Amino acid sequence: MEQNRFTLDQLRALLIVVEKGSFSAAARHLGKAQSVLSHHIQNLEIDLDIILFDRSGRYPTLTPAGEAVVEQAKFLLQQADHLSGVAKSLQEYQREKLVIAADEMALDGRFDPSMLALSQTFPHLSVEICHPVLKDVATMVREGRADIGLTVQMSDVYDDLAFARLGATKMVVIVETGHALTELGTLDTIALARYRQVLVSGTIQENSPWQLSPLCWRVSSIWGAVELAKAGVGWTIVPAFAAKDGIAQGKLAVLTTKLDPPEWELPSDLIWRHDARIDGVMEWVINRLCSV
Repeated sequence: MEQNRFTLDQLRALLIVVEKGSFSAAARHLGKAQSVLSHHIQNLEIDLDIILFDRSGRYPTLTPAGEAVVEQAKFLLQQADHLSGVAKSLQEYQREKLVIAADEMALDGRFDPSMLALSQTFPHLSVEICHPVLKDVATMVREGRADIGLTVQMSDVYDDLAFARLGATKMVVIVETGHALTELGTLDTIALARYRQVLVSGTIQENSPWQLSPLCWRVSSIWGAVELAKAGVGWTIVPAFAAKDGIAQGKLAVLTTKLDPPEWELPSDLIWRHDARIDGVMEWVINRLCSV
């Protein structure tokens, strides 16, 4: 069976005719003679062995087969444009894929708008975003499983990595509004240790400076910790932005402790390996996140 020989130019011509409603309007739009455009469509019909247009009326209309071909043509042209973009990126020494390890604790309001801008600046870039916690971020970057990481600063966790300061994450100690801790005033470590703690923790199981209670539930998400606190399971330490809605709804209370003020800040950083290839994509991400 002879293989079809249709071209991308023929498919583009088909879509222009459909968009403009006639061969003459499509030809004017493309700046070509109508005969050239008609020749493209006729050859496409021959190559596909399908009648694409009903030409019996004043204006050509798609046949049912033509409608099906148009949908497939749109898909093929999108894929072709994507391939061209990937090839251009490779020619410019830009990566095809970027993996970002982003601790939820470090994700303030700048991240999502920056990702939108990234998608618009590099439309052919494939991006994978994962949400490890605390030291797991640095581990992923060290092992090459992530190109770049967003994390809150923990002492000595990434001395061997390059980093840029993003800002600071406000932290708060919270509990369900009806919890007994809310009646005790300013709390010290002994008072907190008497009650169950919900600790945000990564897969690296080691002593955490934030674990104050021997009765401890571990979760891998700040949002999971917030929901457990709302349910009355225990008290927890999370970024203020994660607790904001629960506090406004009267479901969560901020505890005052002798450890820190009711709110304190942890530095948040962008980290990457010293030997990472800083191409156009990496440079853009670093500059964007550190400047907004």
